[in-house]
Amino acid sequence: MGGSADCIWDPLDVNETFLLRDGISLCFQYTYLPTTQFKEVFASEIDFMIERLMNNYGLQLICNMFLVQQQTSSIFGSILVDYLLQHLPEMGCMF
Repeated sequence: MGGSADCIWDPLDVNETFLLRDGISLCFQYTYLPTTQFKEVFASEIDFMIERLMNNYGLQLICNMFLVQQQTSSIFGSILVDYLLQHLPEMGCMF
């Protein structure tokens, strides 16, 4: 039993794994949207998405998936840049 302390099962790890797997599948579903609808959805919900990212860094994988997909990269990148420019004064005070 000496090594059993190293093999502690953490249910949170399992839940995060499922969340990331489902998040990746969801990302691929959004890449099939027409570009105008993709932009409309994420431009209106970017505040919520960033708020969730600040609470769960594992969700950055979703942003990364949108940034590397050819269909969504430029649109999602411009939405992020617009968000960052609007919130630049707030970000300067965070650190």
